[in-house]
Formats: sequence, C-alpha cells, structure tokens
Amino acid sequence: MKSPDLWTRARKARLGRVALVYAGASWAIIEATDLFIGLVVVVATAIIQARPAGEVRHVIYGFLARYLDPPRPEIELGLGANGRAAP
Repeated sequence: MKSPDLWTRARKARLGRVALVYAGASWAIIEATDLFIGLVVVVATAIIQARPAGEVRHVIYGFLARYLDPPRPEIELGLGANGRAAP
C-alpha cells in the first residue's frame, strides 16, 4: 500500500488550522504588548510634561543621586573635606 504524500497527511492532521490559530494568537500577543508599551510611554510623557521643568529635574537628579551615586562616608558622617568634623 502506498503511503499518502505530505500534503494529504498535513490536511488530515489539520496543520493549516493549527498554524492559523498559532499565527493569530502570536499576532494578538504582539499587538497587546505594543499597546501596553505605547500606553506606558504616553502616560509617562504626560506626567513629565505636566510638571514644571525644575521639578522634573529635581526628580531625575534625586533618582540619580539615590541609586547611581556611590556612597560617600565623609558626607554621611558629617565630616568635612579634610576628614574633620564640620563646624
């Protein structure tokens, strides 16, 4: 008995439907992610533009100072530049 060709086997297994469902689900996930990221960007831009420039600068510099600057023990201990107690 002759074995069925690839096209017949694919049609029997309904690979076309599975591929369409997979492609549709992938498209939906990509669109939802794109929408979410776009909304985050729009909301963040609106929040930043609603504040005065000085306040935005203060928030950004405060973040940078808090999370990116290395700790400086002489400042935390209240010491001056020469290591002595500040008056």
